[in-house]
Amino acid sequence: MGMNDLTPDFEGDIKRAQANFRKITELKEKLEILTEHVQSRKEALDEEIEESLHDSIRNARDCLEKIQENVSPKLDKFIQAKLGEIDKQLGRWKDETLESVRGEIEKNSPALSERLLKDVEAVLSGKINVLKRDLIETAEKEAGSKIQASLEKFNDAAREEFRKNRFLSFMALGLSIMALFTAAWALL
Repeated sequence: MGMNDLTPDFEGDIKRAQANFRKITELKEKLEILTEHVQSRKEALDEEIEESLHDSIRNARDCLEKIQENVSPKLDKFIQAKLGEIDKQLGRWKDETLESVRGEIEKNSPALSERLLKDVEAVLSGKINVLKRDLIETAEKEAGSKIQASLEKFNDAAREEFRKNRFLSFMALGLSIMALFTAAWALL
């Protein structure tokens, strides 16, 4: 083996090294392009995630408002029902207490009982007046709505009658004009 025998192998190694260097350079360029693509995709995903978070927060607020809108009337209704029950219980206690007080007053002193009964009657009279006012207001409202409904029915019927009369008037006017033309034609 001489010196020429080593040279072709050495030249082949150089060619392979150059080919490998080109491949490494191409891979490096592809890696840089891929890195840029991944970075831009990451930024886009970050923006999408941020928008999704904002949308989710907005939707959560909307849901919370809707829940509050739905719960508030139910809570008010529940509170009103409980207040009604308390009012009824207080009314019963008041009636029982009044009867008890009346009994004690009648036992102890007729003059005192008469004075207290007048005071109780005055209070009850005030309450009755308030109830009467409320009933009158309710009756007036109901009467107003019934009158309004009757007026609407009357107006609808009057409109229909007006349409019929207008039609008949136009028919009569048309017949009169025809009679007038016929008479004018006959005179010619």
